[in-house]
Amino acid sequence: FYNHTMNFTFDDGTVYTKRDLFHNGQNVTSNQYSTDIYKEKTMEIITSYSPVFSPSNPFFIYLAFQNVHEPLDAPQDIINQMLSTDSINDETR
Repeated sequence: FYNHTMNFTFDDGTVYTKRDLFHNGQNVTSNQYSTDIYKEKTMEIITSYSPVFSPSNPFFIYLAFQNVHEPLDAPQDIINQMLSTDSINDETR
C-alpha cells in the first residue's frame, strides 16, 4: 500500500508508475509512512549535531508533517492495535 509510488493512467489505458519519495536526488524505497521516515531522519540530524549546540552556536530545525488522509489503509499491526483498544468499541467515544 504505502510504497511511495504514483500511478498515472493515460487516456489510452497505459499505466505509468513513478516513485514519489526522494532523498538527495535518489529514490527512497520504503514501506514506512513518510511521517516516520521524516521523523527518523530529523532525529538522525539532531543527534549528529547535538554535540555542537550551544548558546553561541544555535540550531533550528522545522519539521512539518503532512499526514495524508488518502488512501485509507494502514499496516496490519497498527490496525490490530487499534482494534484491541476499548475506545474503538465504545460507541459514545
